[in-house]
Amino acid sequence: MEAFAAGLSLASALLLGAIPMLRFATLDLVPALKEGLRSASVGPARERARRALVVSEVALALTLLAGAGLMTQSFWRLKTARGGGVQAARTGSDLPLGVRS
Repeated sequence: MEAFAAGLSLASALLLGAIPMLRFATLDLVPALKEGLRSASVGPARERARRALVVSEVALALTLLAGAGLMTQSFWRLKTARGGGVQAARTGSDLPLGVRS
């Protein structure tokens, strides 16, 4: 099951990553490069918005990274806890969910 999820994740990442590449594959970059610095300068409002987006993206990424680390640490502690019972039942890995025989 994990291999299927990993394969599906990889396939969707490749597909969604290829969409922008295919979209801009026919774009002629020579005129854009010849313009040079004329189009590279943007207004102060646009620069502030761009910086705010970068800051918010980094903050969200760090928050998600910290949450993933805490979740992994909690799961690891749960897996290695010595409670005197069935370890698999505490983590939910061997629980039948709605399957009747």
